Amino acid sequence: TEEYYKEKSHFTDYTVNMWKVDVTPIEQAVAMGGEGIEPYISLIPGGRDSQTYKDMLDFFYYAQIRSKNEDTTKKRKLDGTVPLKQLPYLMRAMGYFPTDSEIENMKNEVKYSQYAETGELVDSIDMDLFIRLFVNH
Repeated sequence: TEEYYKEKSHFTDYTVNMWKVDVTPIEQAVAMGGEGIEPYISLIPGGRDSQTYKDMLDFFYYAQIRSKNEDTTKKRKLDGTVPLKQLPYLMRAMGYFPTDSEIENMKNEVKYSQYAETGELVDSIDMDLFIRLFVNH
């Protein structure tokens, strides 16, 4: 097994502290969590069968319709994403009322998430990303 250590130096008195870190609980939590979005869904009280999760699906679906002009009877093609500007409304619909600063942080987290790899800004979110943002904030 690998061993991990955390080190901290004090330059004023020339001491060095070192702690052995047991990462086994983290590895077990990762293994139990599952793949993809499943670890996040398991953090929602009640998981996939909960009313909270069902509400998230409903609100996300409605946000897709809303972003495609809800005042029409024409057929709409939904692509599984909503514009990033819908994020505050989705969070509020779920009963989370973030401050303007928190909203801006969430938007920037998404907007610049792929900038280093692609050089492009992200302007929409999918259901998986919405769940991750909701659970993490």
